[in-house]
Amino acid sequence: MGLLTLVGLGIASFLLILLFFKLGEIRQSGSNHFLLQLLVLGFILGTFILIGKATIDAENSEFCSWNVVNSTEVDINTSTYGYDYQCHTNTSSTGVTFYKMITWFVRVVATYIVLYFIYEILNYFGAFKIFSKK
Repeated sequence: MGLLTLVGLGIASFLLILLFFKLGEIRQSGSNHFLLQLLVLGFILGTFILIGKATIDAENSEFCSWNVVNSTEVDINTSTYGYDYQCHTNTSSTGVTFYKMITWFVRVVATYIVLYFIYEILNYFGAFKIFSKK
């Protein structure tokens, strides 16, 4: 599961970085989407954090070891120890966190698109000409 999560995070990071640079090219051509570019940069940094978390989860997926469960001291120089092989459950929630992050990315971008569409409609009908200085 860890490798699959890492591949998914890598693909998502690549696509977000590509989107970030494409938005930069659009900004240079005259359209100003600085806020959207800044939001994408925040999600890129979030995926980088999740890549590290997925790597840690993949390494610690099966944490089992021999542990001392009891000890008995027979005399001053002799002690006996009881060992047991114990496994600890790793609650790797990186996949769920990745899903939630992508869902929030879609929500934020959709909200941005709707607000930008409303802005363009209002601008088309001259709602912002009141504030312009001529």
